[in-house]
Amino acid sequence: MKTNLGVIGYGGMGKLHAKFSPMIGVNIVAVCDIREDRCKEAEENGFKAYRSADELLKDENVNTVILTVPNHLHHPMCLNAAAAGKNV
Repeated sequence: MKTNLGVIGYGGMGKLHAKFSPMIGVNIVAVCDIREDRCKEAEENGFKAYRSADELLKDENVNTVILTVPNHLHHPMCLNAAAAGKNV
């Protein structure tokens, strides 16, 4: 199975994962961030951008997500991603 990644959180770590994951064969399908400027930057970098994790989790092309959000958000977002049928 090809990894079609959704990056949740397009800050420092999210940008690094989006940049380097393709080097190991991971396909970046989409990113999301709550900040409009980061979504605009993601789109300028050629990524589909969502304004919420819930929107990204509905994308049928995404089969795996990486959480690059503040640590206290990992648990609930991980549960939501798993409930949406995504690998985390």
